[in-house]
Amino acid sequence: MKILHFADAHIDMANYGKHDPASGLPLRVLDFLKSLDTIVDTAIQQKVDMVIFA
Repeated sequence: MKILHFADAHIDMANYGKHDPASGLPLRVLDFLKSLDTIVDTAIQQKVDMVIFA
């Protein structure tokens, strides 16, 4: 069984810092979404059976 585990995303920090002028979203949110895309792509490519987000 393949398990992908990731943690410490610090989603609670999303409202702090600079915002993207184009979308109005906090840059931290955009960074998290990019990272999440990478995690999902890796899970698909590696054919993992379970993803744990802690």
